Amino acid sequence: MSELISSVLDVGALYHDLLFSYQRAQKLYHGQRGDNYVLQSTLNFLLRIEEQGRIDIEKSQSFEEAILKFADFLKKGKIIKSLTLQELDPEQYTLRVEGCIFAQKVHKLVNTKDVTCPYAMVAMSLYNKFKGKPATERESLYFESGTQTTIETASF
Repeated sequence: MSELISSVLDVGALYHDLLFSYQRAQKLYHGQRGDNYVLQSTLNFLLRIEEQGRIDIEKSQSFEEAILKFADFLKKGKIIKSLTLQELDPEQYTLRVEGCIFAQKVHKLVNTKDVTCPYAMVAMSLYNKFKGKPATERESLYFESGTQTTIETASF
């Protein structure tokens, strides 16, 4: 592995660790309602990326369509191999990420217990926007090459 790629993966691991630490602090000090701030901030930033013409989520007609566009964005950048959404019922989905370039290093190096995958957090912010309901921040299941996360309506 080249030194550049190794450095990029180390930086990715550092950013994941920072995000996970922030998630834990939000839950500790603000409970589940703290998620709303993080998810709204995530959506706002995603829309700033869209302004640069890199993704076209705002015109999506549904949550499912927005997820497909987000998945295409990640695949074009060669960040993941696939991101799929399975509807379990109208208010509950399973999001699965496969072939994430960060997974092998991050999932071994960083403590992934009790935290949510960053891609799932983006999906939760899109759920909020397109479903008009806040999503519950759920812990992701981490495996060697990706994650799986339940996305559903918050009960508060």
